[in-house]
Amino acid sequence: RIKRLTLALARKTAKSDLAQNLIRDLKSMRALWNVLYLALYVFLCIWTALNYPEHLSTAITVTGGVVSVIFTGYVPEAEKAAYYNLADVFLFPSAMEGFGLAVGEAMSSGLPVVASNRGSIPELLVDGEGGFLCDPEQPETFAARLGLLLSDAALREKFGRANAERVDRLFRWERCARETLGVYESVLEAWRRRPVPGGG
Repeated sequence: RIKRLTLALARKTAKSDLAQNLIRDLKSMRALWNVLYLALYVFLCIWTALNYPEHLSTAITVTGGVVSVIFTGYVPEAEKAAYYNLADVFLFPSAMEGFGLAVGEAMSSGLPVVASNRGSIPELLVDGEGGFLCDPEQPETFAARLGLLLSDAALREKFGRANAERVDRLFRWERCARETLGVYESVLEAWRRRPVPGGG
C-alpha cells in the first residue's frame, strides 16, 4: 500500500511543552495503527528548534515502534513550503496557540488539516469543511480523523481546496492591512466629528 505523509510543525518552545506536544503527536499515530489497522504511514516532524534530544527516546517508546518518524531538525523558513507540498495531511494537536500560523500556512498550501480545537484555531479551520477539530486530550479522536483523511483521496482534495480558498479570501496580508487601515480611518473620522468644548 502507498505510504501517506502526515506533517507536523513545532516552534521553539519550553522544554516541557515540546515534550508534551511531541508525545501527543505520536500517541495519535499509535492510536491510528492500533484502532484503525491502517497501513504504515510515515510521520514527518519539522522541529524548528529541536534542542532537547533527551525527549526523543521517550516519544519513540510511546509509539510502540509502529510508525516511521523523521526528525528533520531545524528547517529554514524559506524551505517550509517544500515540506508542506510533500505532505498529504497536516496534523496540529497543540493545546495552546495564539493565531496558529502553521495551520494557516498548511491551509494555504492546499492541505487538509487535523488540529486542536483550542485557542484561535477554530477561527482558521472550519470543522468538517477543511479538516477536523479535535480535543487535544483525546489522541484517539485525532487518530480516527487522520485515518479517515489518509484513506480517502477525494476527501483530502476537497478539504484542501476549501482551505486554500478560505485563506485566500479571509487571511491574506492585503486584507489585513486594508481592514486595519479602515479601523484607523473610522477612528480618525470619529475624532474629527467629536464635539469641541466651547465651539459654535
